[in-house]
Amino acid sequence: MIPGMVHVGYVHPGTVTEQFCMSLIMAIKYSDRIFGVSAAQSPRQYVARNENIINFLNGHAEWFLQIDTDMKFPMTAVDDIVEAAEQAGAKAAGALCFGYTPAVNEVFVGIWKWDEEKKQYFKQTEYEEGGRFYVDATGAAFLLIHRSVLEELGDNWHEDHIVHPDSGRQMGHDIALCHRIRTETGNRILYCADIKIGHVKKFIVDEDTFKAYRRAQ
Repeated sequence: MIPGMVHVGYVHPGTVTEQFCMSLIMAIKYSDRIFGVSAAQSPRQYVARNENIINFLNGHAEWFLQIDTDMKFPMTAVDDIVEAAEQAGAKAAGALCFGYTPAVNEVFVGIWKWDEEKKQYFKQTEYEEGGRFYVDATGAAFLLIHRSVLEELGDNWHEDHIVHPDSGRQMGHDIALCHRIRTETGNRILYCADIKIGHVKKFIVDEDTFKAYRRAQ
């Protein structure tokens, strides 16, 4: 293992957004940490994500960074999130990402909180702007995981919609991976709200979009 080095993995349907492409090119040019990049394709997204993790574990980088191909990010973001995790002693970290649900015109921050009584994850509606803090779960749009965590989890890291044994409720594979990291390895996710990522839809869904949405409510 080469300390401090990062393997970037992304899943694609045959194409990627121009914004993602340029972001990754600029990050590779800027960063001295990126040691490898892998891409995988499958009708089942979680299968492709697992393929990228296998490629990472067969290599020598210390960290695995999973990035969705509809993300726009600063060229410093890869270095920034690794340095944030190293400084905090965290084994997993996520950057500030937002989702958008067109059917209800909802913009939401990518943080989920575990409700122990209901045995269910709920979207977190507030966050510390510009802060760094621990969360129960986040999406996998820009998610950093240490080699030791993935090795401890074994294999089949992403699974398709796990049913929680206590509540009987389904969890998507992003949340299910965070759940396994939290419950099986004892690690929570360091959330870096100062590392800001844009989500490419018909418009860029980012912190400014989220603030505008909240003001309109």
